[in-house]
Amino acid sequence: MYRRSVAVVMLLNESLNVYSSMEVLYWILRLFGYAPFRLQLDADTPDRDAFGTWRTKLYTISFGLVYTLAFIKFMSELKHTGFSASMIEGKGERMYFTFNFFTTMYGVVNGYAVRDKIEKMLYKLHAVDQKISQWKRNVDHRRFYRNVWAGVYLIAIVLLIYIYGTIITCQLHESSCNMQILFVFIYLLFVNSYALMMLQCTAFMEIIRTRYKLINGCFRCLLVQNVHDTFRPFYYLLKVTGLAPFRLNSQPSNDRKELYCDFGYSASFICVYSYAIYGYLFTTNTGHLYISKIVAVMENGYMFCEFMVTNVAIIFGLVLRNRVLEIFVQLAEIDEQLNVLRLPIKHNRQHRLLTVLCSIVLGSFLFLLLVTISTVTSRLESFDTPALDVAALAISSFCFLLQIVQFTVMVLLVLSRYQTINELFR
Repeated sequence: MYRRSVAVVMLLNESLNVYSSMEVLYWILRLFGYAPFRLQLDADTPDRDAFGTWRTKLYTISFGLVYTLAFIKFMSELKHTGFSASMIEGKGERMYFTFNFFTTMYGVVNGYAVRDKIEKMLYKLHAVDQKISQWKRNVDHRRFYRNVWAGVYLIAIVLLIYIYGTIITCQLHESSCNMQILFVFIYLLFVNSYALMMLQCTAFMEIIRTRYKLINGCFRCLLVQNVHDTFRPFYYLLKVTGLAPFRLNSQPSNDRKELYCDFGYSASFICVYSYAIYGYLFTTNTGHLYISKIVAVMENGYMFCEFMVTNVAIIFGLVLRNRVLEIFVQLAEIDEQLNVLRLPIKHNRQHRLLTVLCSIVLGSFLFLLLVTISTVTSRLESFDTPALDVAALAISSFCFLLQIVQFTVMVLLVLSRYQTINELFR
């Protein structure tokens, strides 16, 4: 039942588009002279012909004359003492009515001036919706359709309350207020037009904001705005090798739960590397791979030194994890200050370069590992090493390589800030 209801909602949403979702608003705006444009513009629709241009001009001019005549009729019969012939009270209300008149005329004239841009904008928004749907991101047209109706209902309720308040006010001043339906209609016409202009602006802003939000969600992974996002590709490599016992976006803390988690993370990798060096030195016979005993001893000594250096690096990373986070916080503060001084750090460029560096390092290591394994297994059929030992030893060697690259990456991050500050005071 739930799947059926979801399918029905998706079907109803697909039947709508940017044109049909704002069709109600379009006809209401057209009823009051604010929509001298075509709602739907297809790709093969020809440009506006001469007849269509004159029809649009006649539409705008006719509504301009109607509003002007209504304004003149209303203002010519006002009395400047006490209550007017309608329900307007005082000079302040007359000024407010004049302001509404000029606002309405601006809306009518501006709608005619930008009609082509509105048509092209709606057509482009429809094209954007089609592109977004290919990325499995759908615009909720039905929600916008309901919001438009909610805005129309709100304006209608406010106008009814306004009319009721006006009638009550005139009944309280029967001696000086002569109620006339024509003047009530004219006054509400300008008040309603002002409300429709706000509804129109709100609707268009909501249409654009919704698309921008969806597009931003599609490309959020490409947005790099701080040093944490810049360092993230290399952080993942450090994380899978045991050199990152910290959370990149967190603040330095001494919470016991986080301490235990970080300690368990580091201890697990030390155990993996201990198993790798034990398997290499004691359980795997590699003496026949070398041309002499001296080379074998040198290789074993190198592997043992690599193991010790790797474990020391993991322990140092665990002890100094808060210090590393403090360094990233300080780099982020430096970036904020440089942004204030109009010298922003190019995080996107650094992120791309670091991503390329990580890809090269990882690809080169995997290529060398595959070539080594294929060469050894092809020439020595008797060399039988468990896959688990090979994986543990490969991770240990890759961790040793990342220690050198890690130092280089941190130096480059600091150096880029130093060069920017140097340019500031040059």
